[in-house]
Amino acid sequence: MKKKKTKKIYFKTLSISQVCDFVVDCKAGDDERSCGNCTFDGTTNPLCGWHDVSEGTLMWKRGSNGTLVDPNQGPTIDHTTYSPTGHFIYLTSNNGIVPNAPARLITPFLHQASSTCTIEFWIYITGLSANQLNLTLLTGNQIERATLERFHYLTMTNWTKVQVQIGRVDVPFQISFDSKRSTVWGFVAIDDTDFLHCQLPPIVNPNECQGNDRFHCSRGSCISKDRICDLTDDCGDHSDEKSTLCSSYQTCSFENSFCDWRHDNTTQFKWDLIRGPSPSDETGVC
Repeated sequence: MKKKKTKKIYFKTLSISQVCDFVVDCKAGDDERSCGNCTFDGTTNPLCGWHDVSEGTLMWKRGSNGTLVDPNQGPTIDHTTYSPTGHFIYLTSNNGIVPNAPARLITPFLHQASSTCTIEFWIYITGLSANQLNLTLLTGNQIERATLERFHYLTMTNWTKVQVQIGRVDVPFQISFDSKRSTVWGFVAIDDTDFLHCQLPPIVNPNECQGNDRFHCSRGSCISKDRICDLTDDCGDHSDEKSTLCSSYQTCSFENSFCDWRHDNTTQFKWDLIRGPSPSDETGVC
């Protein structure tokens, strides 16, 4: 009597930090499936991890031209399929009760973005109003760490591609699309979000990093030597920025002084050394 063959099923357990870290650990890619790369056309996971956390009078919603209250207000087609039935995310009214709260569309927590990390998306904007859209980097409990890009007083009546640099982030973080209501009519929609070049440099065998123009990181990855001592953690473990390695390089963090930088006193404007937000709107960091 022949033995019946049994099929073995193997499961892989990952830590939370290995989910949405831009590295596919699961064979089918399940650990990176709901991390923000999205066409918004899927049926089982249409938002790909993005979710609306709006508490004010505006919110983000998935829709298509055929589902808009007034189809003449938004794009006639989506960007992915160029079809009136294709989906995108758009700004609409909400019954929230928090005054002046922005409409916020947010990713799940992402982990370990590399220095080359970029987000790409397609945008449709009308209205020429203030506070149309901010792209924000958040850490912790939605603490705003940086405004990566502002889209104010703009009109883009065709789908327009946008790429914004995120850069190295070594703590769990989220990306959000934020918008506030304006007294001026307008429409904002987003489609085809993609995180590009966000994976840390892969671990390689030391003999694969032997060239004179290569630097072997402590964690085992390999980078170009022109990326060391540039005040950016390209390795992913800061070994390319160690003080012992960079002692001969002249760098300045501007924490305490201008170092060897000097003002050009012949110009109308000057640089100031300050902490926190800049004193005037639409200037400096947020």
